[in-house]
Amino acid sequence: MFKTNRVKILRIKEKKTQKELANDLNVSRDCIVSWENQRTTIPQDKIIKLAAYFGVTTDYLLGVEPARDSPGGSGNRSSAEPAQHIGV
Repeated sequence: MFKTNRVKILRIKEKKTQKELANDLNVSRDCIVSWENQRTTIPQDKIIKLAAYFGVTTDYLLGVEPARDSPGGSGNRSSAEPAQHIGV
């Protein structure tokens, strides 16, 4: 199980309904509800799809990486993306 419910947090942040997310991932709304309420474990293939869908790493979804807003958090930027530099 996940340490925190990052699927729900990301879904709400992206202003998606459970039904919209379910349709986009080709699963039932009940499946999304079960994942968000941590009643069932998300299958590995769906973790990968969720990570790609929300633009985060699987480690972030699994709670291995710190939360985005915490110091040292990974944000929504993958390690392959260059950092944005402000002003020169």
